[in-house]
Amino acid sequence: MIKLPALMVQDKRGIHYNKKGISPLIATILLVAFVIVIAILIWFWWNNVIREQAQKIGQESTGQWICANDVEAEISNPSCADVTGEDGNYTIRFEADNYGSYGIDYFKARFDGNDGSMVVNTVKGLAQGQISSFDVKVDTKETGDLKTLEIIPVIKVNNIDSFCNEKSVNVVLTGMC
Repeated sequence: MIKLPALMVQDKRGIHYNKKGISPLIATILLVAFVIVIAILIWFWWNNVIREQAQKIGQESTGQWICANDVEAEISNPSCADVTGEDGNYTIRFEADNYGSYGIDYFKARFDGNDGSMVVNTVKGLAQGQISSFDVKVDTKETGDLKTLEIIPVIKVNNIDSFCNEKSVNVVLTGMC
């Protein structure tokens, strides 16, 4: 006797298809169950995605609220502090006073020049009530002659950076270095 697939039957008349199958009621129940399982899986996945997005948006808006209400920094005395001896490499020094009620984790310095721009982060931050000077190195081979410097305070809320763009300070650097 030859082994045949489940849908084929061998008898005296030869090999033919077995016309028996599952009942329409069982097929309908299986399809409905399959759709319910898929819907539940999608619901759990989508619920998790929405929860993560809501958390992230909540943390970002908390950071922006702190920026708007608690971050106050004054930038003063910008100068070309040090020419490194290498053509086009300069160190810009500025003083910052944090008179707000929240510490600043670091400053983002954006240099604009004739040929482009360059963004550099300061290494240190500024605690509440602290005054300190900052040195930021810029390569004018990348930017060309320096025109402006934008200094943006940055805070971290739940390990997410919040850029306090509304508290940024613009400094004209034309002819300084």
